[in-house]
Amino acid sequence: MIRLTGKEIEKKSFNIIDKHIPDGVYDERQRIIVRKVIHTTADFSIRKNLCFSEKAIEIGVENLKKNCDIFADVMMVSSGISSQYLDNYKGKIICTIRDEETRKISDQQNITRASASVRVALEKSDNIGIFAIGNSPTALFEILKIAKEGKIKDKALIIGACVGFVGAKEAKEALIRSGLNFIVLKGRRGGSPIAATILNGLFYILREEI
Repeated sequence: MIRLTGKEIEKKSFNIIDKHIPDGVYDERQRIIVRKVIHTTADFSIRKNLCFSEKAIEIGVENLKKNCDIFADVMMVSSGISSQYLDNYKGKIICTIRDEETRKISDQQNITRASASVRVALEKSDNIGIFAIGNSPTALFEILKIAKEGKIKDKALIIGACVGFVGAKEAKEALIRSGLNFIVLKGRRGGSPIAATILNGLFYILREEI
């Protein structure tokens, strides 16, 4: 039996991970995010597929510093944000996937609830600075569509970690081409734990740099 504390296990794990991340590929802040995502997934191939727009982390951390609202496409993303980071955070975590208004719009316009949830969230808040997509490609496509209409903040950060065989890869490729600020896990792989881990990484950077 391994007799180590949780922090000792985490430190040992990060030391192992660091040996598999080549120097010079990521800057110091990006490396923190990559390390955390690999730690969550126990998959070193993540490092080849996690990519960042030029100012993604800078903008994400700045938005958190301003207590922006955070959109999560599903409850699992919002529940995955560490409570230690939310104790004094004044921004709202917005997840509208289960809202009655979302259901109505989905039914009336024959779109997915994930797509409708983005519209409902933007009606509820004009302070969304981070969109965290850990499940639905249609939510990400909807964000890209609304961004073209000028209804999303220029300095919003989009976390693209949607998952699946239909649309996930394409949605993330479209995000990379969009000119928006992004952190993306390329390909079909993704999931709520990965999106939440990226958010936790941004909160960690903010806390360390204050």
